This record gives sequence, structure tokens and C-alpha cells, in this order.
Amino acid sequence: YGIRGIVTDSITGNPIKAKVEITNHDVDSSHVYSNLPIGNYHRYLYQGNYSLTYSKNGYYPKTINATILNNDIVIEDIQLLPFGNTNSITEIATSKSNKIINIDILGRESKTNKIKLIKTKEGTIKKQITIN
Repeated sequence: YGIRGIVTDSITGNPIKAKVEITNHDVDSSHVYSNLPIGNYHRYLYQGNYSLTYSKNGYYPKTINATILNNDIVIEDIQLLPFGNTNSITEIATSKSNKIINIDILGRESKTNKIKLIKTKEGTIKKQITIN
């Protein structure tokens, strides 16, 4: 019972050794690490709702919420994004409302992240997001 999975690099897909800790639960430093060469981890947990944070130097941490049931195993495979990667995402909005609800950008503080919005002749919005 508990939670298990594999932690990998989101760019290369290679397994990584990452720290897995549970928010407001690991007061006795009972966190675990994913193991190489596979990147697998396993954490025994009783029934309940948990917030888990996966971290490694050189990577952005990732936090998820998981619900554990008695005598059940939850599988969560996690991908961590390494610092310093540049990604460009282009998406065509099909709505003609010209409203953007929310855009979250994750990038390096020392770099410039850009959002470019272009209204096409057809009335759709083309969003280009550059993440440094």
C-alpha cells in the first residue's frame, strides 16, 4: 500500500534520483529517494490525502496531490523539468471571444519570457509563448 512510480527527466526521458517528500508529514526526515538505474520510488502510506513534492538539484520541483486508500497502491510517474531549457509553445485559440483566462509561464529568472498574441483575419487568436 502507498505510492510508487518512476521519476524521469522531462526532456530526455532518462531516470533520475530525486527526493520524494510529503508536505506536513515528513517531520522526522522520513523522505525517500527514487533509485537508479530505473528511477523508481516507493513510499508506504496509510489511507489519506497527501501532497508530495519531488525535487532534485538542477530541476524545477513538482508537487502533486494523491489520495491513498487502505491496502491500495497509487502509481504516479513523475517528470521533472531541468533548469535552463527553452521551450516554445504555439497554440491556436478557436474561441472568438478574444479573452485569455490564464497563462502560467515557468522559466529562469535571469531570462526573458515572452507572450505574443496575434489576431488573425479569421478572428482567432494565435498565442506564441517562449520560455527561457
